[in-house]
Amino acid sequence: MYSKKNDLLTYGVLVIISVLLPLYAGNARTISVMQYNVENLFDTVHDEGKRDEEFTPDGRAGWTPQRLKEKMSNLSTIVKGIKNPDGQICPDVLALSEIENANVLKLFKNGPLKECKYTQAVVDPKDPDPRGIRTALLTRLKLAAKPFHHETYFGGRFILEIPLEINGHPLIVFTNHWKSRLSRLPEKDDGSDKRKLAAQILRRRVLQIVTENPEADIIALGDLNDEPEDESLKTLGITANPQDLIDGEKGKLFWESSYDLLNHPAFLEIADENKSEAFKRARFTYYYDREKKYLQFDHILLSKGLFDDEGFRYRPNSFQIVKMKNFVNLRTGAPLPYKPSTDETEATGAADHFPVLVRLDIDDE
Repeated sequence: MYSKKNDLLTYGVLVIISVLLPLYAGNARTISVMQYNVENLFDTVHDEGKRDEEFTPDGRAGWTPQRLKEKMSNLSTIVKGIKNPDGQICPDVLALSEIENANVLKLFKNGPLKECKYTQAVVDPKDPDPRGIRTALLTRLKLAAKPFHHETYFGGRFILEIPLEINGHPLIVFTNHWKSRLSRLPEKDDGSDKRKLAAQILRRRVLQIVTENPEADIIALGDLNDEPEDESLKTLGITANPQDLIDGEKGKLFWESSYDLLNHPAFLEIADENKSEAFKRARFTYYYDREKKYLQFDHILLSKGLFDDEGFRYRPNSFQIVKMKNFVNLRTGAPLPYKPSTDETEATGAADHFPVLVRLDIDDE
């Protein structure tokens, strides 16, 4: 007897397995790009002017060097689980949300991620977030120019613009972490106006780039704290169909890569009237336990230039939600946050978001 639930369970298993398998691209080089909200990756030292006291040895989290080491080790297991056609482990481009500062990024890069051989580490020390969490990027690609930031609103996290290149082919990456909407108090502002403002600022900058070069290869990625149907992403100009970008559909700037899941065999037997519901459940990257909601907050958005034959191009069917068995709550299917070790137990979990990943091809020269 056919069961939509069973198909989706099968789909989940395929995703877990697929992160361990390389993809081959003939004469083209294939690179991987991953977005990961690593959930409060703080060092253990208080930064003056930042509300980070919780993540110090005497703070509420009891944030000791040992706990930091455990969390980074568990996060690195997920990152190093990515395999590439050239034999190198780890994503070639790793965008991170909720990194405290350059110090902890360096500890992560040179410690448990040493095998990844990242040559570039980007984080903006001037980011105004009151808690001190920032976006960051680790990569083996060459920097094509100096990264710079875009201010969003007073106290809002910066959007980083990071120009990369391979063999002279530019790839522009925007890292984002928009305002949270999960307020503990129902009467408080849900932050939608600030997320929409961030979308407007990002859109304005991307329009500047594509006005000069309509075929520019651009990726915008991050924890946007909104889903594809929400106003902020509509404002940014996303589409579910990359053909809209190719055809120059008015107002459309990015393809939302999670829609590639609909091409997975697990969806072929699902009736059309059920596909929307099934897709929303299959694409989730965050589980809001208070309301038992499965939400997609983590995105990789691709510009028109990534669907032509010049420079970088999206590898079809390569979008993945990276789920590794030991880091998934077996009851809910949600990502397991980090839980420190005790005298009787080992540390478990890594972060409260699943990473998302795509692969791009570029011709060798």
